[in-house]
Amino acid sequence: MMWLSGVVLAFGIFNVGLGLFAYFQTGSLPSLIAAGVAGILLIAFAALSRTKPTIGYGGAFLICLALLGRFAGPFFSQTQWYPAGLMVFTSAIVLICLVIGHFQIRRSTGASS
Repeated sequence: MMWLSGVVLAFGIFNVGLGLFAYFQTGSLPSLIAAGVAGILLIAFAALSRTKPTIGYGGAFLICLALLGRFAGPFFSQTQWYPAGLMVFTSAIVLICLVIGHFQIRRSTGASS
């Protein structure tokens, strides 16, 4: 699942970049730390998914779920498009990709429910 590792890697880089952007734009050290940690973990899970896909994709799924949970409240209560809306939509897209990848792997290995 090279494409799925690429999606997780890109999302990790995106998070690091967004944290740097928030830091340089507003001086928000908590944003830099939180987005940096999430991004580095996603990059690590993307690398781990090459040898241990269950752990790599499972960890990426949990990070995406945590990001979605963190930003869903401000987005839906205040319709805050940046950064909450951006993170809700990108996290949801990556979560959907992870679910699709899961079912593609199960189908290709012949695993039954």
